Amino acid sequence: MKGTKGFTIVELVIVVVVLGILATAGTYYTTRSVDNARNAVVKETYNQLQRSTALVHVLAISEGQTAAKGTIDMDGDTLGLAYGYPSATVSKGNTKGIDYLVGVNLEDWNVKASGHKVTLAPKAVSAATAKTCTITYTAATSRQKAAVSIPNPLVCS
Repeated sequence: MKGTKGFTIVELVIVVVVLGILATAGTYYTTRSVDNARNAVVKETYNQLQRSTALVHVLAISEGQTAAKGTIDMDGDTLGLAYGYPSATVSKGNTKGIDYLVGVNLEDWNVKASGHKVTLAPKAVSAATAKTCTITYTAATSRQKAAVSIPNPLVCS
């Protein structure tokens, strides 16, 4: 069989190894891109919540709504207030909450209100990761203004 042409087993093994290396590198970079994108979405949502909270506060002051409880009209819907800042609620019907201010889709985010806090976490992260990938809104009290926070470092992978 001296005249047969083809690949030797060594050549085939080398090709398979090179393809394996390329596939591993591609998977790594794709995974990192998804993680970076998720971090960027959480950071932008955090920034949007900070801006929205400040704008609502200015609107509440202009309407004289700085008491312990109040409301303002937001395009025909009602937003509850606590000391001139958004109250720590989640939207129900025409009464809007923190999720409304940042425009999050409840199909993509876990939004939970508990006491004077609302937490927002992407549904795409595991329960263990959610602790390092959560936005927390703390409603204003008579002693402090409302606050928005994220973990440092923010890890959503």
